[in-house]
Amino acid sequence: PEWLKKTLAWLSGRRGNLPTLAEAVKYSCHCHEYFSREMKRRAGMTPSGYLTALRIDRAAEMLVTTNCKLMEICASAGFENTSYFFRVFLRRKGMTPAKYRRRFGPRSIQRPA
Repeated sequence: PEWLKKTLAWLSGRRGNLPTLAEAVKYSCHCHEYFSREMKRRAGMTPSGYLTALRIDRAAEMLVTTNCKLMEICASAGFENTSYFFRVFLRRKGMTPAKYRRRFGPRSIQRPA
């Protein structure tokens, strides 16, 4: 449905802090139960899973484009618990945040001589 497309675009287009699940539900103008059910059915993931994926993607982007410390990136991506952040990052990206930075960060790009 169009309302879900608009809500997902709104979520993924946010540059500042990502909204909470309650804010996403409010933006959609639907009740929490309906929003969650339709999101799972149509997008294939729960709203919280989608927000977590967005947060991990934001953290991954920051790891390769900034020199911020891991704890700063963790907080900036919206994770309050660092051990949870490390665990989820490892599960979704297949490596720790530090290894991800080493592999994909600016120094990992080979420049022509």
